[in-house]
Amino acid sequence: MKNEQQQNELVAAINEMTEKYSGWERHREASIKYITNKCNEYSQKLDLSPLQVFQALEKKRDYSYPNYYQEANQPNLDGDRVFLFETKSKLLETVQPEQGFICPSCSGVSKSPYNCDCVKEDGKQCGWKSYGLFGTGGDGIKVAIKEGFLEKPVIEEIFLPVAMKHLV
Repeated sequence: MKNEQQQNELVAAINEMTEKYSGWERHREASIKYITNKCNEYSQKLDLSPLQVFQALEKKRDYSYPNYYQEANQPNLDGDRVFLFETKSKLLETVQPEQGFICPSCSGVSKSPYNCDCVKEDGKQCGWKSYGLFGTGGDGIKVAIKEGFLEKPVIEEIFLPVAMKHLV
């Protein structure tokens, strides 16, 4: 019964949000389905209620809901390149940032998980961005931190940490 009540609360909140915006009627049904499924998926993986997930995502959203609610912004939490950490300290312990991150463009080891600082043979900095149009091209990882997810509801894509190379 609790699960049914949670679903009803979630759908009511999503309906209330979508009804506030005109011009998106043809996207409304698909958006409601996507948001509901994504909130349920995240709820199970992050040990939160679906409504808590939705409310956290809504606090972060600052543009149209059909453009915000999509896989690029809320990727699946299943897969061999998605890692959930209980705390930020557990993330840092596993990632070991001092070992560096493998750039998917130049294959060098960058100090940054987001912006390659490697110098190529021509003397120019690589500059590849994990958050750019092509992301990590499937060669990086996605990370989420359970603790604090409600304050920062983000799944980040980063370059593959050298310390985790053996895990993917």
